[in-house]
Amino acid sequence: MVPAAADQAQPAAAADLQRQGRRCRRPSSGIIQTWNEGATRLFGYTAEEGIGKPVTILIPPDRVDEEPGILERVRRGETVDHYETVRRRKDGSLVDISLTV
Repeated sequence: MVPAAADQAQPAAAADLQRQGRRCRRPSSGIIQTWNEGATRLFGYTAEEGIGKPVTILIPPDRVDEEPGILERVRRGETVDHYETVRRRKDGSLVDISLTV
């Protein structure tokens, strides 16, 4: 469970993610291919720790069912725009984010 103070900070983190270009790139295979410094600050993984790993390292256990649907949409050539969800940082804390794939 996320502490109350962290709950209040999460929407700001989601907006900050998009504003500052914090990105990790993954193709329809679900493997992280690029990772920038903003992603390191947000998720806590270095580029070396993230690149080549499945994107599921960022997905909380109760949200893993989201990923197959997202990947299927990408495979069909669809854009997934502003998908509101929760992701997990390296330290296990959760952060609200808005995905565009």
